[in-house]
Amino acid sequence: MQWEHYVDVGLAHPGDSEPPPGALVFWDTDPFGHVAVYLGDGEVVTNDLYDAVTGRHGGVYLAPMSDLSGGYWNLPYLGWAPPVYG
Repeated sequence: MQWEHYVDVGLAHPGDSEPPPGALVFWDTDPFGHVAVYLGDGEVVTNDLYDAVTGRHGGVYLAPMSDLSGGYWNLPYLGWAPPVYG
């Protein structure tokens, strides 16, 4: 899982619920995990989150971060890491 790589190289911020805009935010889902991009003001860009509601497959959505950590999904939040390019 990508999260484990960020932890191994010291770039992860485990449990930190205040990511900066542009950060990758991670949740624990078996077996692969889930990652979204934090936009700021509690909002993320994520995929698949509302597919069951919309009937789409592979949709990309603007959503409150709290929709993943609580409510219907209630995914365990792992933390955030900066994007790495290159």
